[in-house]
Amino acid sequence: MVLAKEDTFVKPEICSDVAKYINHNSFWKPYDVETFNEGHAFDMEEYRDTYNTRSKASAMQKTLTFIEWSQQTRSTPYSAYRWILYSFLPFK
Repeated sequence: MVLAKEDTFVKPEICSDVAKYINHNSFWKPYDVETFNEGHAFDMEEYRDTYNTRSKASAMQKTLTFIEWSQQTRSTPYSAYRWILYSFLPFK
């Protein structure tokens, strides 16, 4: 989850609290939270007031790192979750 600390449109504290709650009450931890000292839409060039090239690049790299980690990490609870999910919802 990528959040903007100075966001006035979406409250980053609420999103972070939701992620913490889910991580605390789940047998696997689906959320990693990164907060940037930026405003809303800091990673979108259309929003010239808040856009920041460096923060966008950092957010993209951290997101890719998380995706790679999640693909390589095969913990027992995560594997059990996927087994249950795909046992009942087979995708072909």
